[in-house]
Amino acid sequence: MSRSEVEFGHIFSNATLLKNRVKWKTLIARHDLNQYNILMQNFYLKNIISVACLAFVFLFLSGFALASSDLSISNADLTFSKDKIFDGDSVRIYARVLNSGDMDVTGSVVFTLNGKQLGAAQPVSLKVNTYDDVFVDWQVTAGNYDITAKILNTLPVDEIAENNQTEKKDFFIDKDTDNDDIGDSIDDDIDNDGLTNKQETTFGTDPVKADTDGDGVNDNIDVFPLDATEWHDTNNNGIGDNKDFDADGDGLLNEEEIKTYGTNPLSADSDGDGVNDPQELTDKTNPSKADTDGDGVNDAEDLYPTDSSKWQAPWQASILDSLKSFLNNTPYGIYILFGIPTLLIFFFLFFRKKKRKR
Repeated sequence: MSRSEVEFGHIFSNATLLKNRVKWKTLIARHDLNQYNILMQNFYLKNIISVACLAFVFLFLSGFALASSDLSISNADLTFSKDKIFDGDSVRIYARVLNSGDMDVTGSVVFTLNGKQLGAAQPVSLKVNTYDDVFVDWQVTAGNYDITAKILNTLPVDEIAENNQTEKKDFFIDKDTDNDDIGDSIDDDIDNDGLTNKQETTFGTDPVKADTDGDGVNDNIDVFPLDATEWHDTNNNGIGDNKDFDADGDGLLNEEEIKTYGTNPLSADSDGDGVNDPQELTDKTNPSKADTDGDGVNDAEDLYPTDSSKWQAPWQASILDSLKSFLNNTPYGIYILFGIPTLLIFFFLFFRKKKRKR
């Protein structure tokens, strides 16, 4: 077999050439190599074109699958500028958008509250494998809200729309009347006036208003929390001080105390010396001065509250003066003063013990 026949034999062994085997054998038998070469060139050209077309289609489809456009947002990507949000707060709502695809993408994010758009659409522009944060400001009012953030208007078009929206459902905003960071719905003392909500309901006061009657005195210390003209009852007679002609109950009218005596109409003992104002007026001491005669002894303890030269009974003064003279004029007087009683006590205890032994 010639070299040409060997070369042709390899070609014949290819299953794709079976249909041409008879024709090629004929050409080989005739040694018509020129015609054979032309036939082979046409065959290879057709196969090269087919393979090239298949490779192009494969590469195109593969490239199309890799070069995808996908922006995404999840529930964890929707956050707030405050951990605790109450009625009246100004809050910023944030959304983080991720580019999980293989193409740079632009688009926008729209925030909604209960289906109504909040603020303007926020533009985003992301490179591959990056994220962008956007936000809107919200002036909060109490209530329940469904809050959403949605990606829109992407270029190129987002191929996975299922991850383009996130939502917080039934997001409850409470009031915090007393600004103690405890919502009214769980606060036992909503107005923080020292009375529980239950107590205020019992008393008829407003549990969300610290000063129900608006007189400037909180309900917990206001004796008349439902009367804006009264808040104190000094003498506990059930009549407010503003309506009581003798508010401190000392027997002196308020007007007398203020205009005549200069005493405190809300205190029965204006100077706090232990003697009531009417008694001081009877004793002719000063009800506004605790030590009328200025001798250093308060009127209640001074036997002569209007005489600064004395304040004790004569017998008391005599004993004290004698003791003072003894200590000043007797050598070792202080030792004698304390020594004699000490010796007496010693002998008393000694003889008592001796008597017991008998």
